[in-house]
Amino acid sequence: MAGTRGTRRFSCVVLAVYTALAVLITLPVWLAPASILGGTGTDPHQMRWFLGWMPYALTHGQNPFITSHLNAPQGANLLWNTAVPLAGLVLWPVTTVWNATVSYNVLVTASMAAGAWCAFLFIRRQVHHAWAAAVGGLLFGFSPMMIGGARDHAQVVASAICIPLIALCLDEALVRQRWAWWLAGLCLGIAAVAQFFVFEEYFATAVLVGALLVVVVAAVGRAELRRRARHALRAVGVAAAVAVALLAFPLWLQLRGPDVVHGAIHPTTVYVTDAVNFLVPTQTMLVAPSALQQVSSRFPGNLSEQMAYLGIPLIIVLVAATVWLRRNRAVQAAAAMALLVAIASLGPRLVVDGTNTGIPLPWIVPEHLPLLDNVLPSRLMMYVFLAAGLLLALLLDALWLRRCRWWEPAYAAAFALALLLPRAPLTHESAPAASGLSDGAVATVSPGATVYAIPFPGPHELDAMDLQLDSGYRFKLVGGYFLGPPAPGQDALAAVATALSSNAPPEALESSTSVAMRVELSAAGVDDVMLTRVPNQGAAIALLSGVFGQPAAEDDGVYFWPVAR
Repeated sequence: MAGTRGTRRFSCVVLAVYTALAVLITLPVWLAPASILGGTGTDPHQMRWFLGWMPYALTHGQNPFITSHLNAPQGANLLWNTAVPLAGLVLWPVTTVWNATVSYNVLVTASMAAGAWCAFLFIRRQVHHAWAAAVGGLLFGFSPMMIGGARDHAQVVASAICIPLIALCLDEALVRQRWAWWLAGLCLGIAAVAQFFVFEEYFATAVLVGALLVVVVAAVGRAELRRRARHALRAVGVAAAVAVALLAFPLWLQLRGPDVVHGAIHPTTVYVTDAVNFLVPTQTMLVAPSALQQVSSRFPGNLSEQMAYLGIPLIIVLVAATVWLRRNRAVQAAAAMALLVAIASLGPRLVVDGTNTGIPLPWIVPEHLPLLDNVLPSRLMMYVFLAAGLLLALLLDALWLRRCRWWEPAYAAAFALALLLPRAPLTHESAPAASGLSDGAVATVSPGATVYAIPFPGPHELDAMDLQLDSGYRFKLVGGYFLGPPAPGQDALAAVATALSSNAPPEALESSTSVAMRVELSAAGVDDVMLTRVPNQGAAIALLSGVFGQPAAEDDGVYFWPVAR
């Protein structure tokens, strides 16, 4: 199945090409990487906060997995969040020398290039010609799934690095068995642990899909099952031991520590693959006529999770490869995995053109299992695109081995990939300017103080978290954008902040509301109230100045009132 390995020089060239493509797709970001943030919405801002948290926590003697800087005074368990601790650690120098915005941009851009290259390394083991593997890696690293993820979800894009490496290690442990069993198991365990600390959801699905792959490989290679079973079991056993040893404490902290999340975080029927999405592109693709965009607008979820577009040409090529090379075991395994995981990505019930048909599907079983009920089925498409990249590479390799004219495999590749060109450049926006929270009015905010911010920090209001990050985590926040149980007894604070942040002119607080607000401020240990951007800023400032009996201290458009205890 595998031929000679490509030279290191060719591998470096492939990585350079992938990197150039990733930079080109995100080019506006790299014209001003410290002030332009790739992506759109609030998730990239939250990711900036997470990337900055790891260096801060480690240099201030705090637990990097638990933070008291959000959701004060209760805090938040970051293991239930997309906190990418490994990425925060690796990018620590970038965050320190520049800022978290640069780290975020590096994470997204580098993950596309590195993910494509890791897929190339995996596929290269299955083909004779390195260029065929390069095309397969290109399909994976710049697939609609990766382009969609790069809009908002850096943790999804970053997972594309470890997933092909896990596949490579599984291939070695189950099929090739050229390495010592303990080495294959050690590498597999380390790759899995690395994925846990990048994005735990893909760690969970890697275990699930890996188990499915074991079954598929056993079925495809029944004749050699007995001979390879001993080596494979030993390797998998070592991998499991490594994972248990390194993940026992984090998993205990997540499941038995503070601020544990119970139940499903997201409805499992929302972030699923619409069956039509396999054929119809979203607006993230270059070739996406308005008529088809109207169809894709009915897909469940959002653009970042509508990641299943394969396109008719690629589907034709993949089916042709499966039929023509049906005796090739790698083709059999890849085709079976692509089909089975694509079905799983449809979720617990079939959705067609935005309509839930109610027809039950295999994912209805994992939907009711602990932890797996938090998996978003649409994200399983990462494994489908890896299998698709392998199938495409095997087809191109077979065409070349038949001594076809050079343009025949080239045309096959162009035909397969023509409709998958992304709409470039990717979305981006200006990053929040670094706040000067060090003098002026902020002198009243002591390091470690607890701040009640208006607008109330949450999934759609991240001004306060941006200021907190840019001030070097100088203060703690009531509320925040995180996953986990909110601190109790803050209803009045949230209600007042919501009223002052609305488009309607704020009205004077009722005496009962004012009393409840002061009680909750005291219970939360709030030292200062902070007002950032609201529609009726002048009226809000006047109201709060009256409540706290003194004018605001202002610093660069941010207003503060100390809270008397």
